[in-house]
Amino acid sequence: MRRAAGGLAPLAVASGLAVLSGPPAASACGFDGAPPAPTLADRLFDADALALAVPDPGAPGGWRLEAAPEAVSVSLDPPDPARFLAAGADGGAGPAPGPGGAVMFGHDPVDDAWRRLAVLDAGGRAAASRLLAAARDWDGPEDPARFVLAAEMAGEADPAARALGLAELGRAPCEALADLPATLSAPELVALLSGTGGAVAPAESAPSLALLLGLTGTPEARAEIGRRLDLAAAGRADASPDPMTGAWVAALIALDGPAGAEAAAARFLADDAEVRPAPSLAPVVEALAEAAATGDAATRAAVLDVMTAALGRRPDLVGPVARSFGARWDWAMQGPAQAALARRAGVAAADALVAAGYLFAARQARSGEPAAGAAWAPD
Repeated sequence: MRRAAGGLAPLAVASGLAVLSGPPAASACGFDGAPPAPTLADRLFDADALALAVPDPGAPGGWRLEAAPEAVSVSLDPPDPARFLAAGADGGAGPAPGPGGAVMFGHDPVDDAWRRLAVLDAGGRAAASRLLAAARDWDGPEDPARFVLAAEMAGEADPAARALGLAELGRAPCEALADLPATLSAPELVALLSGTGGAVAPAESAPSLALLLGLTGTPEARAEIGRRLDLAAAGRADASPDPMTGAWVAALIALDGPAGAEAAAARFLADDAEVRPAPSLAPVVEALAEAAATGDAATRAAVLDVMTAALGRRPDLVGPVARSFGARWDWAMQGPAQAALARRAGVAAADALVAAGYLFAARQARSGEPAAGAAWAPD
């Protein structure tokens, strides 16, 4: 299904409140709350014209158009790639392609600019062409077929297809990963995550691969997840929050369900604020909130129980809880968050504001008033 280019849903922000027109769209399976880096598939959906070009040996700094593939998105007046190249294409500085390769340029109709989408070697051209052909049939960039193709390519022997598939897996929502074909075995996933065997997964894809490892349910997965969580628990609590800690918690929950949620809480949420400051636990809370949103009823119940108990002990966690549950339009922590905010013990001012926004949004959503869905814009 083709889509018109440049159609982003509006988000009105005023006085610290983001008023959303509906539940948030699925996001990549990350545990840092940051927007995911765009991949080639994302860039293809933002372009209404494409060009494959190679350096022109007869014109230093110039380009020769090799192909103008049909774009995924459509616009009323797509530009002419040949004219762009004839005008001395730049599209941003970058390396030149190797033999048999090409640079893929894409035109963004939002700001009427051509940009480099990818520098492709010969194998990369074939993989990108395969992705492009498939994308024309997708119902937008969140189509589940996108991630099925990514899993298939990630499991192939061809290095270019594998690299592209691994990159695209990093954009899959957590809940989509459970439905993907099992193209990577537990030993392969461990090797990709640890860098053994000559291949290393892109950093943006590592959380998805960790969760896929948990979903294998194998002894190899259990051993690796346990080892990684031991390392995370032993790390410096005052260090910057590590999103991979959340990924390994999510992997444990994928492996053990409710028992995994309870084990993660016992390992990370039982210590006081001096041992584990609230900011260091944000990825753990994020993983638990994701499990509550996408897991089965028993897993959700276990998560809500452990989070309620954690807030009872640690009211300073109310900020991370409000951010993570509010981002998913999950108001189940309204009561515990209200009690934690009332105590205010050790709650940072910024976290108190976030929690107040979460409570306001929860009340509005539960009341069914026209303003339902207002949620705090945390940062």
